[in-house]
Amino acid sequence: MMFMADLCSFMRQCFMVVRRYAMVFTVTSKIVRGMIRLPKKVKIPEGTKVIVTIEPALTAAEKRKIISALCGAWADDATISPIFEEIEKERHQYHGREVRFA
Repeated sequence: MMFMADLCSFMRQCFMVVRRYAMVFTVTSKIVRGMIRLPKKVKIPEGTKVIVTIEPALTAAEKRKIISALCGAWADDATISPIFEEIEKERHQYHGREVRFA
């Protein structure tokens, strides 16, 4: 468990270093006449090379449809039961911590 915490901490530090030296941000844009139109607020120096990831914006109805399709997706998965049994067992094992008043 400690290894995972150390790894997460390391990854967080690496991400912060990358963000410090790279302009990493997300903006919502529109396609206009076959070109991506950035908001006027975005200040990127002329000639800067960028990596663009296209992710169409979903409507509320499309999001609800995806969520509805995922609900109960694991209902028939036999591997889920032991996982939840272990969680239930661990949940009842912790009895708090000792508190000393002095």
